[in-house]
Amino acid sequence: MVWYRLHVRVNPDEKGLALRVSHLATAFEVDGNGERLMAVGGFMPYRPYTLDAPVVRRIPERLLVDGSLVIAARVYVSPWEWTQRGGLTAGNLTLGEESTLREQDWLKVIGQNVLNWLDLLMGMAVGVVALVLFVAQRSQKAYLWIAALGLVGLVAGIVDEVKRFGQQDDITVVTIRRETAIASVD
Repeated sequence: MVWYRLHVRVNPDEKGLALRVSHLATAFEVDGNGERLMAVGGFMPYRPYTLDAPVVRRIPERLLVDGSLVIAARVYVSPWEWTQRGGLTAGNLTLGEESTLREQDWLKVIGQNVLNWLDLLMGMAVGVVALVLFVAQRSQKAYLWIAALGLVGLVAGIVDEVKRFGQQDDITVVTIRRETAIASVD
């Protein structure tokens, strides 16, 4: 188990500040000025949770009135995480406006998937063109096979995307349920 402590100066007039934690560990708790902001997984006994789902929590404005925020993170680093991740880094703890952090998360999801979506659309377009060519030239059976291949690829791609997004939605829902069950989240 590792403790991290970070002292941050903030503008007391700033509204809507939030903290985003991602890829920190499979079990952690984060406090702001001594008040629990979020908890993922469990410590005693160790209950690992997802490493990939970003967690965003608004920081209560009463914690920011004096212009100082102490962020304390209690992190359970499993043996695998010691060799792979290295704990707290500049990339897995972000302080910013809540709406901006959530927007960035969605843009990341879109950016990671846009090529897959374009591939699906291109496969569908090739399949439709091949089908139209087959209808116009029925003697060319190759067009029918290309259209069938495009249709199979489209169906397989859609199934993969639905399965992947279904898993992400499940993770998000479970994350919220687990966090509220493990710790009091304001």
